[in-house]
Amino acid sequence: MKKKSIFFIGLMAWAIFGMVLSSCKTGTEHQTETPATTTTSSTSSGSTTAAKLPIAYINTDTLLANYTYFVAASKALAEKEQKANANLEAKGRKLQNQYIAVQKKVQAGELTANQIAQEEQRFANKQQNLQAEQQRIAQEIMQETQEVQDTLYGNLRRVLKNYADTHGYEYVLSYAEVGSPVLIAPKGADITDEILKILNSEGGE
Repeated sequence: MKKKSIFFIGLMAWAIFGMVLSSCKTGTEHQTETPATTTTSSTSSGSTTAAKLPIAYINTDTLLANYTYFVAASKALAEKEQKANANLEAKGRKLQNQYIAVQKKVQAGELTANQIAQEEQRFANKQQNLQAEQQRIAQEIMQETQEVQDTLYGNLRRVLKNYADTHGYEYVLSYAEVGSPVLIAPKGADITDEILKILNSEGGE
């Protein structure tokens, strides 16, 4: 009865949810701040010019591993799923043992045709109930996982928008070690620690 975790499949999908998290502010009020990301090119005469880009990024791996609300919610959901799976497995083993015991009675000729029919119906009902319970738990965990993801994304989006407005960023990208559309990101444009401080200071939801 083992299966891949619904919760962590959802998290893997969210971890690469998109490249642009906050973008395109309007107006000129944000142009007074100094952007963090700078690229430099050299001319043939040896002089250099700096092209300042109002772009920052967050490391989603670091964020997911250190956002206290998300870590606590992940642990709680994982424990709930593990407990539910163990309970379902125990019920499945018990039902299997009961079935084997009845089969032995059938082979020994200890049950009448009517009793055999009743046992077959009883086991069919128990199996249906077990499958229904499994589906109910899976849907419940999936719903709670979605709620955690919605809270996570909502908090992150709000904090990033406020941070971008305050610091003059037009784009905030997501970066991860694996599966990220951003292949190279300068350390100076990483605002993960600052965003984490704000998120964790809020206490989660």
